[in-house]
Amino acid sequence: MIVIEGAGSPAEINIAKYDIANMLLAEKAKAPVVIVADIERGGCFASIAGTMQLLRPRHRALVKGFLINKFRGDKSLLDPAIKETQRITKKRVLGVVPKIEFDLPEEDSLVGGPVRADLPQESWDWQIGLLSKAIKESIDVQRLDGIVGL
Repeated sequence: MIVIEGAGSPAEINIAKYDIANMLLAEKAKAPVVIVADIERGGCFASIAGTMQLLRPRHRALVKGFLINKFRGDKSLLDPAIKETQRITKKRVLGVVPKIEFDLPEEDSLVGGPVRADLPQESWDWQIGLLSKAIKESIDVQRLDGIVGL
């Protein structure tokens, strides 16, 4: 399995014809796409629905589902929104990953703050293990495998 991570939104319509970091690459690689939506800053479900509306039909067909990332609280509170989003998009929400507090550098330069390169390898390993555990507990990975066709 190869995981291809995009950059920004897969539906940046102003640069869609040459944005090789997202849907053009997925199309060329014939890769199934799972869009990860950040719920922490709000607008997660609107972002999912809007993204699907803005994608070209051939790119929309590559999307196999969605993951919701950085959720805090009772996951059952999301059930009505998940059902409605699935109805609107005709795609499944494949899991809800909880917000995890790390001490790793931000990958997004827009977040701000100093870049930290001083973390020892053991710290990286421990924190990545924490993330791995949260994903295993939040997502049915076998179901995800079946849906994306791996």
